[in-house]
Amino acid sequence: MTLTSTLDGVVTEEQTLLTGEVTRLTASEVRRERTGLHATVSIWLQKTLLAYDTFNVGRSEERARLARRAFGMLGDVTKEAWGSAKLSHDLDIFCAVLGTEWENRFYLETFDDVMPAPVSFAVKPYIVENGGTIFFAPPGQGKSYTLQIIASCLPMTDKELPPQKRIWEVPTPRFALYVNLERSADSIKRRGAMIMHALGIPNKPSPVVWLNARGRSLKDVSGRVRSFIRQFPNTTVFIDSISRAGAGGSLVEDETANLIADQLNGLGASWAAIAHTPRADTNHAYGSVMLDAAEDIGVKVASERRGSTLGISLTVVKANDIATPAPFFYALEFAENPDRLTAIRASTASEFPELATGKPMSNFQKVKTFLDAQALATPSEISEATGIAVPHVSEVLHNSPNIFYLHHKEGRAAFYAIRPLT
Repeated sequence: MTLTSTLDGVVTEEQTLLTGEVTRLTASEVRRERTGLHATVSIWLQKTLLAYDTFNVGRSEERARLARRAFGMLGDVTKEAWGSAKLSHDLDIFCAVLGTEWENRFYLETFDDVMPAPVSFAVKPYIVENGGTIFFAPPGQGKSYTLQIIASCLPMTDKELPPQKRIWEVPTPRFALYVNLERSADSIKRRGAMIMHALGIPNKPSPVVWLNARGRSLKDVSGRVRSFIRQFPNTTVFIDSISRAGAGGSLVEDETANLIADQLNGLGASWAAIAHTPRADTNHAYGSVMLDAAEDIGVKVASERRGSTLGISLTVVKANDIATPAPFFYALEFAENPDRLTAIRASTASEFPELATGKPMSNFQKVKTFLDAQALATPSEISEATGIAVPHVSEVLHNSPNIFYLHHKEGRAAFYAIRPLT
């Protein structure tokens, strides 16, 4: 007999009968509960499933019932080779050692006293290799766009997408599996197509693999996700969102948060997930502190709209094993139709001063900051850039004559500037 186990908790025992046929006993969904060890146990002959059941493996009546069902499915020759008593005994032994084998899938190690290798990244500096990242913000701040853009860039080589277009550093292209629990499939598809166009790669399918399961839980899809990772080990998983993970309880409960964290960290791959924030506090993800404990990197997302441009800042607030990077700014440019994304580019704090300070600016501050950068502008240009209505821009300009002055006119267009120091 050969007994094996995998990190995701599947235990298998195989033996070859005198007929040359291979039998297989398999236990999945193994878990310790108050009443004992439970599992879904399957009995196979070659590739044929004979019988399976989910039960407390310590109960002899349940094992005997499963063994009788499986034996009844065998042909006469195989029944002779694998007698009823032996099949039942094989199942008893398998269930007796199941708990130990299931726990022994975790190996004990020692480490040499040498300098460790530097931390490697799936996406630098936001997703570490085989680690987890949570991007959090209130609704409408650009979390989903950020996650979808990162996922779209991840599988493409430098030939397909030059580094200056991908914004974030991708050391090695890899599969991106995007698990959508929150939005309609049409919404995800439409946004994915816009992202490809904005990256300058029109008329090509998105390189991301999408798992659309709106309204379902993370637990519902975790088996399919693990199956994909087994097939493609070099995969980063994106979860949209933890708030829709559906673990059966409130996110503020430690047990619920731990269940979600275990599911994410149990995937055996790098992962990044979206989380919302409490209404009164935007500095951490909504839910138990156990969610914060589960992440390797926590990223606060914030946004500022200026005309048809949405500025987004990414600020790392938790970083395990890496130096905390400086806040990063990038911009999404939209057409006059706000649903049409036209460009994605890196930006700076000076373009979005509210993001840089983390505090809302007054109309006066917005106008002054813009003219500091532009030198000359009309009220209409200032309005378009700052989002302040033209009458309010004019009010600011006229109410602070010691700061602003009329520089010159071109026809009916009046250009204003900041008064030079004397």
